[in-house]
Amino acid sequence: MTNNLPVTSITTSKRLSIPNLTPEQKKLCDTTSAEIRKFELKLMKAIFYIGKRLIKVKDQLDHGQFSRWIASDVGYSQRTAQNYMNAFRCLGDKSETASLLPMKTIYDITSLPSATALLRSSVSALKWRLHPSHCCLSESICMGKVTP
Repeated sequence: MTNNLPVTSITTSKRLSIPNLTPEQKKLCDTTSAEIRKFELKLMKAIFYIGKRLIKVKDQLDHGQFSRWIASDVGYSQRTAQNYMNAFRCLGDKSETASLLPMKTIYDITSLPSATALLRSSVSALKWRLHPSHCCLSESICMGKVTP
């Protein structure tokens, strides 16, 4: 059984109209939100890159060494490292488009047995300039359904 996720346009899902702003306030809000979105995109791309590098190191270390290295040299928790590696494993070849999804959505989806299929369907929606909200994706995650 499949579930068609409601989607909204990328532009409308990222912008809120706040009434009664002065022109200066509006300009500040618009400029700052655009800057934040640019940094979020860079952060998401970095997470996929970090996941790829962590996998490479983990593959070269003996059992138990990776966990100690992550904690002592990198300063990550085991969970953070797993989240980054899972994000890359599921969508490494689609990381450019997947970086448009909220990280929480990617983490939630990668915890499912059908993670790759659900992530790929979400990425497919993004390619068509559609942006499923985290709420809609979370509902699909809880129901364990994948969009066509």
